Amino acid sequence: MPAVRDNAEPLAIVFEDDGLVPNNILPFVAYQGAVKLDPKRAEETIEELFEANGWGGDVAQRHLRLSALSRDGS
Repeated sequence: MPAVRDNAEPLAIVFEDDGLVPNNILPFVAYQGAVKLDPKRAEETIEELFEANGWGGDVAQRHLRLSALSRDGS
């Protein structure tokens, strides 16, 4: 079963400049529900997806931490 959904709708967020963190003029784009996760293999699914696309190292770790934060509501 493929892990990536092809019908996920994007959510684009533009952050206002708060003077503390430099922001990109482009929006932050998130695709909620873009990856089908088996609760028993969520981390492995994301790791496999990142590896298959050549994404790894620190980038993968930051995304996994953000994913975990969004799941537990922190």
